[in-house]
Amino acid sequence: DGLEPNTTYLVTVSAMYHSGRTEALSAKACTQHVSDKDHKLKLLNISPTGMAALWDPARGKVLHYRVRCTRQRRSPPVRTVPARARAALLTDLIPGAEHRVCVKAVHTNGAGRALCRTVRTPQRPDILSPDNQSTKSFCAPKYHSCQKR
Repeated sequence: DGLEPNTTYLVTVSAMYHSGRTEALSAKACTQHVSDKDHKLKLLNISPTGMAALWDPARGKVLHYRVRCTRQRRSPPVRTVPARARAALLTDLIPGAEHRVCVKAVHTNGAGRALCRTVRTPQRPDILSPDNQSTKSFCAPKYHSCQKR
């Protein structure tokens, strides 16, 4: 903790023996850049047909967020959510498919950098229950060309 990313440090490890003798080894080490997007967007409650996307608030005056869910390089539907929102429920997903979720904060001077995560939904269970079916849609499924709301 407390180290700066992309910074070279001199690291020294010292061995102290019972006899009082010490040995030290030193090496230069460089910390890696830690991407904010890996720490600020979480995908939770992943089911065969849905998941929740949660993100940390963006800095500055946010007008709104754009939430996008892409499946297998198709044209993704985009949802605009209010600036105070910190989560979006993504439903009507395709079981067993890879989905890429991205969130962008939109400011008065334009959109910020996207926070993205990719996840594969589990295969559909053998028996469908009302709990895993939804009439609200965001990621358009393979067999539908429109967005339900």
